[in-house]
Amino acid sequence: MRKIIAIGIAFIIISLGLFIIIQNNYPTFQKLYSKQINEETIVKSITIKIYDPAEPTNVKARVTINDEEIISSILKDLSEVKLKRDLNDRVRFNERDYVVEIMTTNEEANGLLVTNSLTLSMDDKYINHYEVRGKTDHLKTIKSLNDRKDIEWEYR
Repeated sequence: MRKIIAIGIAFIIISLGLFIIIQNNYPTFQKLYSKQINEETIVKSITIKIYDPAEPTNVKARVTINDEEIISSILKDLSEVKLKRDLNDRVRFNERDYVVEIMTTNEEANGLLVTNSLTLSMDDKYINHYEVRGKTDHLKTIKSLNDRKDIEWEYR
């Protein structure tokens, strides 16, 4: 009887330990996209598109940010967000609130500079097909741009 109780307690402790490890083992945005955006990356611009949820094929507003301070703030907001892959997420790219296109330049091993675009479809709960875990404010800077007079949005 004592063996059964000991095995049961050990099973519960191991199960709880694995559950805690799995729950806390989500990659951050920074780790997940480290090949595209890292310390050596030059971010030339960020284009933000706001979609109308009622008509997801229509861009409601658009702006391209070239200001280094704003770019840095957007990337900082995203950097520590923990993400969990959601294999059941079937939302199309333009069905989220924002589509953010980050123009990056990275140096390859042969010394060539390569410019690419990283496109992220996001809202409060998702970035692409990754669920945002924990309490974050990863859209703080992006949302604040709506109220700024020095940012010129193109409305459609």
